[in-house]
Amino acid sequence: MNWQISRTVRRYVLKEILLVTTLSTLALCALLLYANLTKHDEALLQALSSSPTAFIELISLLLPYALSMGLPFGFSLAVLFCVGRLASDHELTAFDSLGINPLGWKFPIYVLSLFICLVCCCASLIWAPLARAQFDERKRELAWDNLSALANRGYEFEVPLQGNLKNKGIDGLTGLMGKEVKKVKLSVGSADGAEWYNLRIQLVDHQENFIAIIHAKSAGVTTGHDLTVAQLELSGIDVQMLGSKEFVHFAGDRFISFEKWKQPLELSLNSETRIVKSPKKIPVYEWEFFRNSSLELSESEWAHLNKNIVLGCSPFFLSFLLVPLGTSSGKKDKSGNLFLGVCVCLCFYLIGYGSSNLLGNKEFGWWVPAILTFFYGVVKR
Repeated sequence: MNWQISRTVRRYVLKEILLVTTLSTLALCALLLYANLTKHDEALLQALSSSPTAFIELISLLLPYALSMGLPFGFSLAVLFCVGRLASDHELTAFDSLGINPLGWKFPIYVLSLFICLVCCCASLIWAPLARAQFDERKRELAWDNLSALANRGYEFEVPLQGNLKNKGIDGLTGLMGKEVKKVKLSVGSADGAEWYNLRIQLVDHQENFIAIIHAKSAGVTTGHDLTVAQLELSGIDVQMLGSKEFVHFAGDRFISFEKWKQPLELSLNSETRIVKSPKKIPVYEWEFFRNSSLELSESEWAHLNKNIVLGCSPFFLSFLLVPLGTSSGKKDKSGNLFLGVCVCLCFYLIGYGSSNLLGNKEFGWWVPAILTFFYGVVKR
């Protein structure tokens, strides 16, 4: 009989924890997703102008990162809230009067925390890096699609010129003017696939002053395999180098005409002109360390690995702190448990972040809060 009651209690506690975990995780994921959306607003607007499907696809690729951070802390908030509510409503006292061992109703919390740890580690080390890489690739594709669409419609659009691009033709022109080009304003009269006609290219410096205007009869357009740069092979070129930012002819203007530009004009399709092999965008099983045992993990890889393992396993470690904390605080103030949970999660992150900076990325600074919470739970047991 006591075993049946204990099983009913475990199911009841598990159901309560799962319900609150789902709600708190959804709320945290929504906040984290909104923060990421604001960082990529330009790409999202391009996706929305392209099609609603592309817009939804980009948002879905941001979900794994939000889940990897929202799920562990959502579970932690749920544990403190539910245990505090059980204590406040005297349900823990009822469990004791039925002769149920305290470990009996705590057992589903610890088991569920292990399962959530596994999901969070997989999300942060495998799912999220894959999604980030796909997000960047899709963003570059949309940038190129948007550029082609604007060209076909004959619109004028701005494109940044990054300093590490080899625009030798432009460098020669700006060398004569003594000014550096920040971006170009490009308008296309008509387009036929990879061939653009009647181009008007305005070179703009850092003070938003116009340096020169390039007119080209046609341009063959190609892109690299990573879609970060578009190369324009200009022909039938007239260059007007301006002495001021106004579009008027005066003594300071100079004109140059030639048939073909020896070097292609390179335009950045987004702010990231090169693909960086970051551990944040590569799943852990594709790291060079796991392919070649003679190599060592880099400092950034150590930092990424320690941080994500600790944060992914934080539900298990924090449960040892939050269960006894909830039984004591819940008797006093049930409504303050959520605020207390937020403070605990924030302190856990800040202690790990601070310890990592003090001890170095290759050390185990991120494990300091995990060890502290685990030993607190052992002592309070």
